[in-house]
Amino acid sequence: MSAKKTTKLPWLTLAVAAFAAPLGANAADWEQIHQLPTAQAHFITADGTHLLSDFLDNRKGGIYISTDHGTTWEKTDVRDYNYQKFYEADGYIFALGYDGRIARSEDGGRSWIVLNYTGTLKGVIEDKALDSCVAYGMTKHRDRIYIADFAGGGVLYTTDNGETWAVTDRESMLINPWGDLVMDNFYNVVDFNDTLYAFGALSVHRFNDDTEKWEQLPINSNFMAVSTIKDGKLFCGRANPNFDSTLEYLLCTEDGETWNRIEAPAEYNELTGLSRNVRCIHSDADYIYTAGPDGMTDNEPGVMPPFVNCPDFFFTADLGASWTRVEGLPQRMYPLTIQSDDDYVYVALYSPIESDSKSGLWRIAKADMATAGVDSPAGAEGLNVSIVADRLSVGASNVTGIAIYDAAGKAVAAVDGKSEVSLAGLGKGVYLYRVTTPEGAVAGKFVR
Repeated sequence: MSAKKTTKLPWLTLAVAAFAAPLGANAADWEQIHQLPTAQAHFITADGTHLLSDFLDNRKGGIYISTDHGTTWEKTDVRDYNYQKFYEADGYIFALGYDGRIARSEDGGRSWIVLNYTGTLKGVIEDKALDSCVAYGMTKHRDRIYIADFAGGGVLYTTDNGETWAVTDRESMLINPWGDLVMDNFYNVVDFNDTLYAFGALSVHRFNDDTEKWEQLPINSNFMAVSTIKDGKLFCGRANPNFDSTLEYLLCTEDGETWNRIEAPAEYNELTGLSRNVRCIHSDADYIYTAGPDGMTDNEPGVMPPFVNCPDFFFTADLGASWTRVEGLPQRMYPLTIQSDDDYVYVALYSPIESDSKSGLWRIAKADMATAGVDSPAGAEGLNVSIVADRLSVGASNVTGIAIYDAAGKAVAAVDGKSEVSLAGLGKGVYLYRVTTPEGAVAGKFVR
């Protein structure tokens, strides 16, 4: 990878030029803010509380809480069921665990009670399968909260925040992949545009609230286990290993009828034998973030040694039209969740080795991430970036996009296919710009 640099602007004062140092995320930009063996799921509640769980085989872990943005942590008093997902709705925090257990908190994660939905599935699935029940997905849809059961229970719902459960129609959810009708193993449920979707290992279903039945959609799920909603669009990723370069990286829909391809980041074309699976996905007002367990190595192109795991972390500011890779997460780790706040992006990294000190919660400042992976293309010095009055202009005809970020890395202005962007409304301060062309991207900073 070529050296990362910024365009030097001759009209900047010395004070401003001091900000124009080389940009780009590196290993020093990621920091581990909490070490936790076998870290599993991380979640930021609506009031800014951080929750973190682990996955110890002896189940002597549980749920940990931080009320000071991850500086200090305290273990909560809840029985451990290897909680692997958090969800917030109706003033409650839910933690989805194994053995059909769901912990619920009504005080922001400080204390918990443990609920059990397996009794609802007695006589529905085999008794020996009840201990294998686990819900990997939960969502609020209309006046119900739904969960997706992985052990054959299908999709269940509650109208009293988990006290009691009911099973949605099973017959309309059965699939026929091998000649017999079977219930899929479901990973995820999503409420999108007031419609409920369920994503299984092999199938995707849509719920009809009027008939209380499911409709199977003509989509190749391939373990489509993760999703996020941004700008009125639903983005879905596959958690299963995906070595097929012809298969899309993400699927995206605006209406649930037409599903469009989002292609994989270009880096995946540089090495062979890499899985394009998306282990976790997240979005906020600025970006969509994805991470997968099979990543790039420092070896020569085309060479991928077995069992070497280098977490890949990407983000996109244009809904997947282009991706930026952020390097620096430690190797041989599994990114399981992504969360963000105004200043940072957080990744929970898991290692099955309990002595692995790199397992835990990592973060990177958005200000550092905003220009990660920026390589100045040939002729970048000739882009002639200038600021006149309230407009930033680029004197080049091949500009594909311009984005402006504040000092915290938050996008404050952007245009596509234009060579200038309005700065009207921006207050005094330090800002970053990022100009993209077909040859690459270049970034710099300026002061208003």
